[in-house]
Amino acid sequence: MLLPLSTMVTELTEKIKSGLKDAAKKLTGFKKRAFMAQVTIDYFNSSPRRAQTELGWSRQAIGNGVERARNWDYLC
Repeated sequence: MLLPLSTMVTELTEKIKSGLKDAAKKLTGFKKRAFMAQVTIDYFNSSPRRAQTELGWSRQAIGNGVERARNWDYLC
């Protein structure tokens, strides 16, 4: 069961969101997708749409990173 968006992100202040966005901007390629995916898994219940809404990241890139993270966990 998914929690309402307001419930999921109440712990993320604007300062934290700004820091996450800044960190993502400094990364590229696989490392950026992996970072975005981990943030999405940790704070947005693995929902790329929610992360896109809150952080302005590409939903496709997030989804790609989350899928790779799931596959990596499966392979290890």
